Amino acid sequence: MNALITDIDKHQTTEPKDAKPQFFVVWIDCNCGFYDYPDWEMNSPPKLLPGALDEAAEARLAGFPTKVMLEGKTPRSDGLFSNPASEP
Repeated sequence: MNALITDIDKHQTTEPKDAKPQFFVVWIDCNCGFYDYPDWEMNSPPKLLPGALDEAAEARLAGFPTKVMLEGKTPRSDGLFSNPASEP
């Protein structure tokens, strides 16, 4: 016996035309996980998710712990986007 579908969930499946793409940043721990405190730095400029995930995989293969986060977010406990001690 076949069941009849009587209720169809109707919702928008496409993004509005004015929707902006989301960009992501790959953060790497410059301490390579060797210390109790990570020194998170941005690895490159923001990019779309597929590119960020590829970059994070490459950085992990090189031995860097990584985090992929939305642009404008930081994993640093001080809330900064770079380490002031390593700035020129």
